[in-house]
Amino acid sequence: MNIAVKTINNQREETAHFMHIEAFHGIKLLCRVWVANAKTHSQNQVNNVVVYLPGIEGHGNWFEDTALWLSNHGITTYAIDRRGSGLSEGISGHLDSYKQLLHDIEIVITKIKKDHPLDNIFLVANCWSAKAAVILANESESVKSIISGLILTSPALYVKADVKLWTKLEILWRFIFGSKKAIDIPLSESDFTDNPYYIDYILHDTLRLRQATAQFFIESTKLSFLALSKAKKLKLPLLVLQAGLDSIVSVNKIKCWFDLVESKDKAMHVFENVCHSLDFSADPSEYRQILLNWLCAHNKQMVTSK
Repeated sequence: MNIAVKTINNQREETAHFMHIEAFHGIKLLCRVWVANAKTHSQNQVNNVVVYLPGIEGHGNWFEDTALWLSNHGITTYAIDRRGSGLSEGISGHLDSYKQLLHDIEIVITKIKKDHPLDNIFLVANCWSAKAAVILANESESVKSIISGLILTSPALYVKADVKLWTKLEILWRFIFGSKKAIDIPLSESDFTDNPYYIDYILHDTLRLRQATAQFFIESTKLSFLALSKAKKLKLPLLVLQAGLDSIVSVNKIKCWFDLVESKDKAMHVFENVCHSLDFSADPSEYRQILLNWLCAHNKQMVTSK
């Protein structure tokens, strides 16, 4: 697996092991790994593995507390920093093309499947990354053949937060002239959570992505249009976990999108009194238990079918 040592970010020692995966054009992506607790992991049976994709400003360590909880329940978790964010290589906050992002994720999932040939792989996509996950779950034959289900947490398929008109004009101008000057992402710490501990964590997180290039915003818009057109074609098992007090995502529109999904195996749960980031809530126990129950139920289905 080629695992490296821990590092320290934001004065908080990371609990994950590190591994690097070479992606499109030789860029090395940082992947955090929380290995399943040996006491709860079945050596000779099919186990569940989670691959986590962070949101626009986040990185893999934002999933740390949930990943540790899952590892104690026998589930190994991989969390990827996309190119240009977190500890991965690439121009900060930049994407040459949305296809580049999709290809990166395909490479990572394929690599993880090689390390877990007999296990169920589940893709968990938070916020902004839900767009890429939905597209891959519809269009990528390799991803569809690998993952056993898709989990979206507060998916940013429809967003409330938006840049102002003059910023949109600036983005368009910089895109036309190929400028890579960074533009602020219009989010604040309180958009993610109302938990003081995590507000402070996000505020002082040195790996948090606060700015992106015009090209990134343009490619993000392309991802949005593509993802929204794929609901009726989504066939994989789907779980949507949505914060009810979300200031980033339009909850009602996500419900409507979910209703359009044609998968015969789909479920949605809204946590009415929780802000956008379920992992940063004051009491994530219900969210984690629903997540675990769904994963375990689908693991049993896969084992039975085999």
